[in-house]
Amino acid sequence: MKISARLMLLVGLMSALLVLVGGIGLWGIASSNAALKTVYEDRTVALAQLGDVRGRLVGNAFILVSAALDASPEMASKNTALVEANIASISKTLDAYMATKMTPNEETAAKQFSVVRTSFVTDGLLATVKALRAGDFAAATKLSMETLPKLYIPVRDALDALVKIQTDEAK
Repeated sequence: MKISARLMLLVGLMSALLVLVGGIGLWGIASSNAALKTVYEDRTVALAQLGDVRGRLVGNAFILVSAALDASPEMASKNTALVEANIASISKTLDAYMATKMTPNEETAAKQFSVVRTSFVTDGLLATVKALRAGDFAAATKLSMETLPKLYIPVRDALDALVKIQTDEAK
């Protein structure tokens, strides 16, 4: 075999190896991008949604305490409207969250959160809104200072469980 033939064979073999290594690298990059996209779409976005929900829930309680302690119809009207808007926003955010891909464990935790949130909203937030609108500031103060904190504890725990699932799944 001539040297020129050997060199052509060597160059051809090296070129084939180079193409193979490049293809494996591109496949690895595509796999990594797909994994990062899943983490972003299914975990990072969900964590942002849960953070928004947490902030608005705590904000609602603070807004109602402020209105109850201020004891003015103007503040009550303004703050109850804000709370109702926040409740609607939270519901919309939770609908988007529930539409994400969930593990079975996460689905169970999300259902539990939904149950305790419904109780918090109905028996806590909306009951306080009703008292404020009726001008019963004593009842609103009692609800916002005693009932809301008690009802928030299971909501907080259920939300913490959802956040933990998100961070565990992202790993």
